[in-house]
Amino acid sequence: MEHNTVIHSTALEAVNEEDHVRPCIERLQRLEKIFEEVSNKPAGIPLEKEKMLTESLERIKSVEFDLEKTKRVCPVLHGLIIVEVGLLIVLNANFLTIVVLSGTTYYSGKAT
Repeated sequence: MEHNTVIHSTALEAVNEEDHVRPCIERLQRLEKIFEEVSNKPAGIPLEKEKMLTESLERIKSVEFDLEKTKRVCPVLHGLIIVEVGLLIVLNANFLTIVVLSGTTYYSGKAT
């Protein structure tokens, strides 16, 4: 009888040990599967996507460069426009002075 109890006790310990080991083995199998999936993925981005990104970056740099040039030119253009408007005012004032002094009436640039 004692011999049967020892065998039964040993079998019970083996079943308990198997219950502890099985979840570990299952987790290891899942990890191996995930590792293989990650290993099969490419290390970098595809070449065509990298090319698109590079081209986009070049366009952005070009637009930024043009914007900087425009920022530098705008004050100069503004100054030239002010000078031009001033010259037009002077020319118009001189033209009106000539018209008034000569007694000729002008309408739309034609003498009447």
